[in-house]
Amino acid sequence: MGRTRDTSKIFTTTANSIANIDLTSAIVTASTAAVNRAVTISSASPSNLTRIWIDNSASAAPTFNTYIGGAWRGVRGSNLRGYFTATGGTVSTSGGYRIHTFDSTSNFIVSEASDVTANAFAGTVEYLVIAGGGAGGNNQYYTGGGGAGGYRPGSVSVSAQNYAITVGAGGAGNSGGSNGANGSDSSIGSLIISIAGGGGGSATTGNAGGSGGGGGGVGGDTSVGAAGGSGTASQGNAGGTAWNQSGAGGSGGGGGAGAVGGNGSVNVGGNGGAGLSSSITGSSITRAGGGGGGVYVNGSAGSGGSGGGGSGGKTSNFGAGAGTANTGSGGGGAREPGYAGGNGGSGFVVIRYTTIA
Repeated sequence: MGRTRDTSKIFTTTANSIANIDLTSAIVTASTAAVNRAVTISSASPSNLTRIWIDNSASAAPTFNTYIGGAWRGVRGSNLRGYFTATGGTVSTSGGYRIHTFDSTSNFIVSEASDVTANAFAGTVEYLVIAGGGAGGNNQYYTGGGGAGGYRPGSVSVSAQNYAITVGAGGAGNSGGSNGANGSDSSIGSLIISIAGGGGGSATTGNAGGSGGGGGGVGGDTSVGAAGGSGTASQGNAGGTAWNQSGAGGSGGGGGAGAVGGNGSVNVGGNGGAGLSSSITGSSITRAGGGGGGVYVNGSAGSGGSGGGGSGGKTSNFGAGAGTANTGSGGGGAREPGYAGGNGGSGFVVIRYTTIA
């Protein structure tokens, strides 16, 4: 009996039809999707679903990071120095930097600062430390503006440890006919200390403003040309002088980070010294202006220095302006005992570093 062959179960194709079965393409597509889920190239930190992040916020020098133990860490390698991890304050990123901003007293905690080979890498951080500004003075007639808190930019090496961050308070204005209170120092541990701004002078308590980061201005009831409170070298400037001539006087403005306080003249209070600008937080911001000097009768009170200085008082507006909070600016000098001199602005501390140390 003859046997027949069932050809219905035999798979046949041509060379052309084999080429259409593109298994390689399917594999590559799947692999690419997996890689895209695991690797992110961006300027902003991705979600923790990503395991490799190429940070291109600094386009000239992108950095490689891996997500390990709940945090992004710089990848070690023969061409990398090491990595740096820290917490504390309000944390942001800008231009390839991680930025820690402190508006109040807290801690900067460096948990990792490791070298590729020696585990002893001391990371270099940039900082701006501004002390609390001095308050404006108070007197029956006219009083000097408060000096700005010391303004200290720079860089310093840190290691893996806890650094206490102190943000100095501004000096308190008073209505008792006396000099304004000095501000308080700001600091990064014992590494960096910024000196508090001096309070503005009063006509009844020796006249001269307090010395400090920026010096307080002189109260007006004194001889022409009396010196204002001195500033601290590389942190601030001196307060302005006063003018007094038959009751037509003007008090000196407080010294700012960038300029001396303005001198008082006939029925004109001295302006507060200008502050300085910094882009350490990612935006250019001016801070640490001196307070304006008060004026007698109906003259022109001194304006606050750029960066947050408070304006001085006058007859039509006895009160004085306060220094802006977290700028370290000085308060303005008041016109009458029942109206307090302007409070000094509180200080400010910021620290930044590259994500790869």
